[in-house]
Amino acid sequence: MTVLRSYVSGAWTDPADDGRPVLDAVTGEEVARVSSAGIDLAAALAYGRSAGGPALRAAFGTHPDGSPGGILGSDELVRTLGAIPLFRHQPDGSLLEDWGSPA
Repeated sequence: MTVLRSYVSGAWTDPADDGRPVLDAVTGEEVARVSSAGIDLAAALAYGRSAGGPALRAAFGTHPDGSPGGILGSDELVRTLGAIPLFRHQPDGSLLEDWGSPA
């Protein structure tokens, strides 16, 4: 069975063991195996903070006045999407999808 690799700290990593099974939700058959064995989690966290953190803050940050910054506050994003999807759970548990135009 295929043991899935992990993309960690900017590189693909093979697990150090045979992993645990991932089962098909319908048939129950094993479709792959996954494991975090051998991954240096402290190094992964440090990499995320040094490489991913600045990019996320730039994309999703806020302006000094508290308004959304980066891509979330971008008029270009709204023009590109044309509408912003909103999803709400209804009392019966169903999900309502609303593609209302941004104001």
